[in-house]
Amino acid sequence: PLSALAALRGADGMERDSEEASSSYCVEASVQGGRCVVLKAEWGQMNRLAQHRVVKSEDWQWHESGLNGEGHSHDSLLRLFGPDEKLVWQHLRESCHQGVDDTVAGQKHKRMEMMRVKTDHEVRKLVGSGDPKNRIDLVFMGDGYTASERDRFFDDVQ
Repeated sequence: PLSALAALRGADGMERDSEEASSSYCVEASVQGGRCVVLKAEWGQMNRLAQHRVVKSEDWQWHESGLNGEGHSHDSLLRLFGPDEKLVWQHLRESCHQGVDDTVAGQKHKRMEMMRVKTDHEVRKLVGSGDPKNRIDLVFMGDGYTASERDRFFDDVQ
């Protein structure tokens, strides 16, 4: 239906997959003299305030207790949450007057991509006991079984 399609569009009008539609894009950056060093950039848990706009929070990286709020770092930690990546990065660039360094986050993303194993996964529903909204899922993984032992694995978990 048209309403379902509209719900899967981000603020930039681009269509989103179901994972992106039920999560928020988050960028965390260390702000050092107006320059932002991106520490993390990823899709994560839905931020209810960031469903239709970018939400920004900024705090000192550390505080010293007992100094009436005067003892703190010169650097701050900036967090931006939003409904799509493009919009969050745009707000980050606007907030960082001296530029954005995303090398750290980019290197982490490349390492994660290299570690990701490209395989085909088979998922089978063994038992269904009602509405999945108020049930728990158990997942059995065939670690230790070879591809030729696939049928044995499913017999064992049954």
